[in-house]
Amino acid sequence: MPNRIVVCPEPLAAAAGAAIFRAGGSAVDAALATAYAQAVVSPAMTTIAGTGSMNLYHAPIRRNVVIDFLDRAGSQARLDMFAGAAPGDIFFGYPSIVVPTFVRGTQIAFEQFGSGRIAWQALLEPAIRYAEEGFTIYPYLHQYWRADDPVLQTAAPFDGYRMLTTTPACAAIFTKEGRVPRIGERLVQPDLAGTLRRLAIEGPEDFYTGEIGRTMAADFERHGSSVTERDLAQCRAEVREPLRGSYRGLAISTDSPPAIGALLLQLLNILESFDIRALGQERAAYYDLLARALVMVFAERTRFAEPGAGPALFTELTSKAHAAELRRRIGEVPRRPAQAPSGLAGTTHVTTYDDEGSAVSMTHTVCFGSGVVTPGLGFMYNNGMCMFDPRPGQPNSIAPGKRPIAGGGPAILFHDDAVRLVLGSPHGGRKTSSMAHVLMSILEFGLSAAAAVASPRIHCEHDPRELRVDPFFPLHTRRELEGFGYHVCEDAYGGRVCLVAVDPQTGRTSGASDPRGGGGLIEL
Repeated sequence: MPNRIVVCPEPLAAAAGAAIFRAGGSAVDAALATAYAQAVVSPAMTTIAGTGSMNLYHAPIRRNVVIDFLDRAGSQARLDMFAGAAPGDIFFGYPSIVVPTFVRGTQIAFEQFGSGRIAWQALLEPAIRYAEEGFTIYPYLHQYWRADDPVLQTAAPFDGYRMLTTTPACAAIFTKEGRVPRIGERLVQPDLAGTLRRLAIEGPEDFYTGEIGRTMAADFERHGSSVTERDLAQCRAEVREPLRGSYRGLAISTDSPPAIGALLLQLLNILESFDIRALGQERAAYYDLLARALVMVFAERTRFAEPGAGPALFTELTSKAHAAELRRRIGEVPRRPAQAPSGLAGTTHVTTYDDEGSAVSMTHTVCFGSGVVTPGLGFMYNNGMCMFDPRPGQPNSIAPGKRPIAGGGPAILFHDDAVRLVLGSPHGGRKTSSMAHVLMSILEFGLSAAAAVASPRIHCEHDPRELRVDPFFPLHTRRELEGFGYHVCEDAYGGRVCLVAVDPQTGRTSGASDPRGGGGLIEL
């Protein structure tokens, strides 16, 4: 039976992780190799100038930690830097970039939790090969970059071609003859291959204080980025204790606010007191309850960024007592239109598990890309400033060095101190609804891992009467929900959950890669 598994949306990246497993690597080693490969073959979702969060259980020392390398504004960021800016200015160009933390986060994971059996250079070799030899453009990548993007258009207007042509260096790599690359065309990235090879030989510090870092810093200074040479040199990733919760006897760990892992704990706390099985799988009553609970928890999201917010508040918000209060008010959710839901889809994920019982759930992102490439380096920078509220005076407003309310949310569930479920997903708030639904499908409805990630889901965020449903959603259930008074809209993107499940009785492991993604899954 398989006991080493790598799951991600990109099959080529999954193959990179599997190669490391075959070479004797651990779950951490395989996750890192997969993540670097994703930065090559999924440039709309992540790059080596992105950010992220890794939740890992290191079985040899029985330790569960979160490596936090999520967004942080540069030291030159200003509260009013986007005041009077044209719509979209916060999304593209040098001002949109936050400190790129991906390399630092992977460095910490490798140095503190890697197996020691795999060299740093070996982890990057698959990514270097993909950059040198190229890969064919696949449907999801093409659709994401189209000017009439069908992936994001239902949630937030996004012109992928405009983004790709923000700087000449970006357009030179990612466009062909004045257009987005077509499905089946080959994308070769020689400059990125050179940068990765230098990073492999010189080590991760070169990205921040060496030749790569100096090249980035000079480009930032020339073009008005809020990220400085000192910000790069002082870039840190923090090893934190996870935020912890429980669901029907299972222990859950995820990342702490301002990352959104707390939303999953809040949501599960609310659902725990209901007889979910009695509501029925794929029945309108179940989705109605889930929608109402989602609205309740998303309404509290800005509290993560309140002045003075800290562990005491986060513990309170994720407590069973607070969930009881939310449950008492769940019937009061207003049934009238409000603000449309939003979310950023430019994110990917990798989940790994090994034969020692170690596990990794790693979410990392470029947001949806700044369109900025430093000539000669070959990679696009994140546009993490879009995670802030551009209006001054709000809890999530911009400030120098500040962390915005961000994504993340990778989760691990334990049964009797052993890993039971490992999962995560891309796409802003939709990762919360997607992951919660997958957990309900397994823990309440008894579905297999594969059936759980394929099952139809909903998302409800700002507007309590507007439901987003994915293309898998059954028509009869949609009609039932419309009868409840919901306005139901189909959404082309619904999260891409990457799951590993471990049977607590037999120890049998199985992986599942969301069919909404590319289906990257290898079991060894």
